[in-house]
Amino acid sequence: MEVDTVVTSLWKGNRLVTPVGGGVRIEAPEALEPANLLSDKEGQVTKAREAVELKGLAAGRWWWD
Repeated sequence: MEVDTVVTSLWKGNRLVTPVGGGVRIEAPEALEPANLLSDKEGQVTKAREAVELKGLAAGRWWWD
């Protein structure tokens, strides 16, 4: 999947905000091939994921909203 790059600008209060999106190409099947996966023998990724607290996150909201 490839998405065209898009940029815009807007004033939010006294700040100029310039969100940029697109320009990303994802080859999901290739990324998930066993040769491209990284091992987590020490469990560092699992520990980091379990340490994230999402208390107070409203239903239907993403953590980065």
